[in-house]
Amino acid sequence: FSAKKWQLALQIRSDLLEATNECELCRSDVAKVLDALSGDEPTPNVWSHLLNLTSPRWEHVVIQEIRFLHGDISARFLHGLHAGQPITQLVSDLQAGNVKPTELNVELVWWHGQYRTLRHRRVWALKQWAAQLASGEGNPLAQPIAFRTKVLPIVKGVRDSDGHDVVRKFFKSHSTTNDGIAVSVRGHVKSVPLSRQRSGEIAIRRVPFNQGTRAPTCDITPPSGDESVSSAPTCKVNPTSSNGVATSKPVGG
Repeated sequence: FSAKKWQLALQIRSDLLEATNECELCRSDVAKVLDALSGDEPTPNVWSHLLNLTSPRWEHVVIQEIRFLHGDISARFLHGLHAGQPITQLVSDLQAGNVKPTELNVELVWWHGQYRTLRHRRVWALKQWAAQLASGEGNPLAQPIAFRTKVLPIVKGVRDSDGHDVVRKFFKSHSTTNDGIAVSVRGHVKSVPLSRQRSGEIAIRRVPFNQGTRAPTCDITPPSGDESVSSAPTCKVNPTSSNGVATSKPVGG
């Protein structure tokens, strides 16, 4: 490392420590970068960690582990390829093999140690489909299912596939009151019967499943109280409630 690059690395470390000073969960999100910068000189993989922190990347993600940002969603798609269709139609299409998870353009962010979706109705349908597969008697796919999808960083200047600023969308979307574990659906939702599928008809990746413990969350606050500001959120820690379930507060709530 040159002296100039080392000074840049030290400045990055200082900025990250200051930005995550009041939020243990935020600090854990950048732990790999901080660890790589903790010695007398940066480790060789520090730039790869920084790249993962600030650039879009493709990952295999377990559907059942994805969390929501919204507190509730519409029972119908409002935009895109499925506009006007009930969200249960997508569940049926997934069951029939007409649609594959990798074709849904699900985009996620990594925040507070969890993958969180920017495509809530699509992820709701994926979760329903995965749950029905897991509940099928004698089904060989009765286990967590992972698929390859894009993870976007919550940093200034990054846009999703529709051209929306990710930071702004994150602020606008964040209305969950249960840390994204569940989302309610507005309107009537028709149940979708479980249909039989052969494992060869769907593109999936089966992986071991570890249910992590629920950690404290924190209130997210846009800089200067302006939800439209396109920079990183700051956090103030909320401890878990007496029953051990994490609590969170919506932006502006």
